[in-house]
Order: sequence, then structure tokens, then C-alpha cells
Amino acid sequence: MTGDAETAVALSRLAERLALASPVEGAGVVAAGVVELSSGLCESIARASLHCWPDARGMAIQAATVRARAREAGIANGRAYGAARDALARPPRPPRPGATGREGELLAALTAAADTLLAIAAAGADGASLAAEVAGNCEAGLRADAAAAAELAVAATRSAATLVDVNLALLAGDHRRERAYSIVVAADRSGVAARAAVDPG
Repeated sequence: MTGDAETAVALSRLAERLALASPVEGAGVVAAGVVELSSGLCESIARASLHCWPDARGMAIQAATVRARAREAGIANGRAYGAARDALARPPRPPRPGATGREGELLAALTAAADTLLAIAAAGADGASLAAEVAGNCEAGLRADAAAAAELAVAATRSAATLVDVNLALLAGDHRRERAYSIVVAADRSGVAARAAVDPG
């Protein structure tokens, strides 16, 4: 079996696991995984371009760093998502002196989850920027793959930012919502740059 076929089988198994998961897996974990995949692809492209790009080795290291950040953020989000789901499932109870109450616990859980989602979005934006850099400098035959990696990172960034907005819906003035928006804007710019590297016209 070729490397491409092995990757396809591995991704198919992951998709099947998600399809059968109970309770449902949070989309934030999936977004983090997409950033990991995008960064891993960029790392591979950079290594394949060592013969023609002086900065390829450094870029491969940066891609590995983003990949690790996305993995850590995904793990943290999985835990936070589970905590928020548990808080939502708990029945209301009479308030006790010094207790925050169910609503307070739920809001705290959603806020904690939003922080992890912001980390995923930030990793995605950095991954998109990195992919654009790779697309503009890598071996010519791999530029389209790097540009596609950027698009994957942008999509993951948007997904995580959307979840930030939903989690903080009751906190209209929370600065994290604005931060999520600015991260998406930066990721979109990188996506445009990556596409331009493939089709300058």
C-alpha cells in the first residue's frame, strides 16, 4: 500500500470513529485536527523542498511547532467541551450560600472552552500563514498542495472562531469574540496569499 493510500485509510477510520462516537465529539477537536493535518502537510512539503529553498528546514520546524500547538489545544478543548456538556446536563438545584449555581458553573465551563477554541483558531491562522509562505517558496510542483493546506487551515480557523462566538453568546462585550474575528481576518489574508502563489493572475 502506498503512503497516500495509507493516509486515506487512516483518515477514513477516523471519520468512522467520529460518526459512531457517543456522546458526539465536539467540533473544536475536529478543527484542531484539521490544523494538525494542514501543518503536517506543510512540514512534508518543506522537507521535500530542501534542495531548492534555503529556508525550508526552518519552515519545517515551524510547521512541526504549529502542529504540536494544535494537538495540545485540541486535547484541552476536548476536556473543556466535556466539562461544558456535563455542566449543561446537570439539573438545576437550589442556590447555596457561597455557591455559583448551575448557570454560573455553565458559563465558567463555556468560557474555559472558548479559551481553548481561541488557541485552536490562533494555531490555524499561524498554520495558514505558514502554508502561504511554503506555497510561495516550495518546489513548484507542490505549490498547489501548500495552497490547499492553507485553505484547510483557514476553514479550521473559521470553525473554531464560530464556536468561540457561540460559547460567548451571553457575553456580548467579551474581548475574546473580537479577538476571534481578528484571527479569522488574518487567516483569510493568508489564504489569499497562498492562492496567489499558485495563480498570480
